[in-house]
Amino acid sequence: MFLLVDDSITTRSLIRNLLSIAGMKVTTAVDGLAAIEQLGKKDFDIVISDVEMPRMNGIEMLRMIRGNEAWSQLPIVMVTGLNNEKDQKMALEEGANVYITKGEFDHNQLIETVDRLVNKEANHDKGTDRR
Repeated sequence: MFLLVDDSITTRSLIRNLLSIAGMKVTTAVDGLAAIEQLGKKDFDIVISDVEMPRMNGIEMLRMIRGNEAWSQLPIVMVTGLNNEKDQKMALEEGANVYITKGEFDHNQLIETVDRLVNKEANHDKGTDRR
């Protein structure tokens, strides 16, 4: 199960449809606070999130996830319009696994990235790690 977090309904719909076509089950949240609420209710394999959102932005959400022992190893992909080195560095330092800018967004890249991260985590849980 994937958690998709973005305040833009257009982006949520686009990415949700893309992942659903690839056979992935997706739950959506409109911002970081709604995502934290969802994480408290269900188990997810990965979080895909925007950075700039109301109420709780993606970086604040990332910090909360990494600070929670139950969620600390959850793979997180940031998909954002912020295309500068400072924002990318901050997200990666705070614990994002991957940072993708919407300007460079490629559907296949996103599917391959989330598939790799989810499978890596699943194999890690089994004591192996495919690289």
